[in-house]
Amino acid sequence: MSCCMERGSLDHEKENLAEALGMTPEEKALASKIIDEALKKGRVSEMLEVIWSNEGCEAMSLQAKIYATFRLGMDVYRIILEDMLLRRGEGEEKPR
Repeated sequence: MSCCMERGSLDHEKENLAEALGMTPEEKALASKIIDEALKKGRVSEMLEVIWSNEGCEAMSLQAKIYATFRLGMDVYRIILEDMLLRRGEGEEKPR
């Protein structure tokens, strides 16, 4: 398995990461499916394991795994922020 991408292989002019990585729509759909599966796990390490070592990972290019890992991180961060905002909102509301 290749551990590195060649410098200059990303197209920085593209609007989104999947396109910059040169992923096909099919690869992006597969990555999204695997991200959804990963988010069902309880620990981030388990989530990463789904992307990098599950039975479907052979079908994913290195670029798709990088994309899925990045998207997973963004989704986990979003979930944490939403939870914090929800808790903050619940703490501010006082029953009358």
